[in-house]
Amino acid sequence: MPWPASGRFRGRRPLKGLPVAEGAEGVFYPGERSAAVAADRGEKGIPVAPKLWRDLSERAERLGVALPGTAG
Repeated sequence: MPWPASGRFRGRRPLKGLPVAEGAEGVFYPGERSAAVAADRGEKGIPVAPKLWRDLSERAERLGVALPGTAG
């Protein structure tokens, strides 16, 4: 069925009005969760596993490079 000029299908509930599956956080449009994760990481930083941070810290120290501060 082609998309109507109004941008809406009559007689159908909008995506956000659909029931949420058990165990799910909600109903999302494509890319919506990725955009939320990107915004959160922009505010709080990107999580780095403790072992990886330790390895990076050791290498930075050997090379005399300063690492950025941590948010946590």
